[in-house]
Amino acid sequence: ARRVTAFGTSNRNIALAILVAIDSFAGTPILPAVVACGLLLIFLGLLHVAWWRFLGDDGQPIRPAVP
Repeated sequence: ARRVTAFGTSNRNIALAILVAIDSFAGTPILPAVVACGLLLIFLGLLHVAWWRFLGDDGQPIRPAVP
């Protein structure tokens, strides 16, 4: 539950930064940099979630339980 909260909060903050940049810095060279960095951070966060999902905490692949 903590991971979900942490990643949800970080993505929310990144999205808010992108919205503030779009509203405040429209037409300046700052805008593309903020949007690019924000999208990169969201993508890296998704990769991190995939890493935890498929490898688990110990770095070993998660195997489905055999009935």
